[in-house]
Amino acid sequence: MRVLLAIAITFAATSSAAADDDHVVPLRTHTTVFTPTGELLRRGQFQRTWSVAMQWDLGVGLSDRVELRLQALAALAGDLQLRVDVMPASSPLRLVLGGGAAGTFLNGGKAWLDGSVTAAYRGDGWQAHATARLWNRLGAGVDIGLASAGLMGRFGKHGQHVLFVDAGQLAWHEAVPCPAARAVEPAPSPTCANGDSVVGVALGAWFGRIDDMTIGLSVTVARVGDQVIPIGPLLTMSWGD
Repeated sequence: MRVLLAIAITFAATSSAAADDDHVVPLRTHTTVFTPTGELLRRGQFQRTWSVAMQWDLGVGLSDRVELRLQALAALAGDLQLRVDVMPASSPLRLVLGGGAAGTFLNGGKAWLDGSVTAAYRGDGWQAHATARLWNRLGAGVDIGLASAGLMGRFGKHGQHVLFVDAGQLAWHEAVPCPAARAVEPAPSPTCANGDSVVGVALGAWFGRIDDMTIGLSVTVARVGDQVIPIGPLLTMSWGD
């Protein structure tokens, strides 16, 4: 929470410089591959993003309020999602609904269905966003959920750069057979729950264009049980946005 407050103060201090350029932050559909901002590509726009963590992201705007996006992690997983903005383009509020299908290819192929909702608010030179996303493995009783919230805003003389911070939790749940029933009341249910979660914070920046490319640098700190794991800095490159 202290990190989010500090970033919010930084955004407020830089918003007056950004106001001369545009009344909203530069089009940044994602701060990281896993944290969408509620912005969509417009009709005919194409975006491709690559990270040194072997994450790939391809997006195309089908209309001003509909986007098709393919995300992949090396050769381990792929996710195709259709995202629709239900709010008018002129509204400072964004509400994006998504749905699609995914596949994981480690230890045999597995199919998943997924859905998401992203809500965001645009300010002058800053934006706040939150996303909830759920993957359900077909026929296996396995769910993976991701919840995140963050801030992004402009900095630099003309507001050409973007600073962001996102916090999130990744959790998974699996229905497994319960231990053998004992002669006690109440009787155990046919299946029991097994799962765990990871929480993390990502902090980074996207820097102004070099020709058609923007460059992102980020650091993520994740907590798994009692372990704190720093990841990064990670370099990400994006074209066409």
